[in-house]
Amino acid sequence: MMNKKSLSIIVALLLLLAVGISSVFVFETFYTHFQSSQMSNLEKANANKMEITYINPKNVIYISNRNSVPVNFTNIKVGTKFCFINGTLKANSITKISIKNCTNGIIPNPKDIAVFTEYGIFSKMMMLRPVSFTPTSVNSGNFSGFAYGENLGYISFNGSNYQVSMKNGKLSGYAYSENFGFISFNGTKYNVTNKNGVLVGYAYGESIGYINFNDSPKYETTFNGTNLNGFAYSENYGYINFNDSIYNISIN
Repeated sequence: MMNKKSLSIIVALLLLLAVGISSVFVFETFYTHFQSSQMSNLEKANANKMEITYINPKNVIYISNRNSVPVNFTNIKVGTKFCFINGTLKANSITKISIKNCTNGIIPNPKDIAVFTEYGIFSKMMMLRPVSFTPTSVNSGNFSGFAYGENLGYISFNGSNYQVSMKNGKLSGYAYSENFGFISFNGTKYNVTNKNGVLVGYAYGESIGYINFNDSPKYETTFNGTNLNGFAYSENYGYINFNDSIYNISIN
């Protein structure tokens, strides 16, 4: 028969064993959480070292990967459309990826382009060029029609007492917004010019402020010899669209 002393020793050993097992479990849980946390931070750091830096006229994006190792990407998304493109971003380099097939049929405008990688997702708002865009030699005439801004409403380029014109590639005159008044296209501190089919520079409205026509690759306004396409941007009121099924700007 076991005496009380022997029983006490066994109980003590069992308690020590229980404490040991509990300690191992607590350490393993802590280590797993710590490792997961460190991996999450590592992934975040790696994702921050990747960026879409440019998109060229043929809708080829340039992605910078500043990591010292290659990074696999599984998909690219343009707006709400998945491109189903995958590959590898070169280490400490810039990789060029064509998204032309993914942009067919999409109205050219600023789109959020997202890249899905093994380290997370990064994105950037970029301006898609019109598919039909070609440099033009037409550089004179009068504009007519309407542009539209979600926060501005319709902007008319011609009326009984105002007109936006282009002569030798330089735009002049006034457009008119029912909500914000006149918008001037040439002044002592601002102007808009047509450089081989791409408008550059600023217009100005007293109630709107400056309107930028080109900040490629985020947005730009192009001219194909007949119509304006793309977007301009107001820091105070957002994007202005020049071509839609309902409204457009043409030259005569």
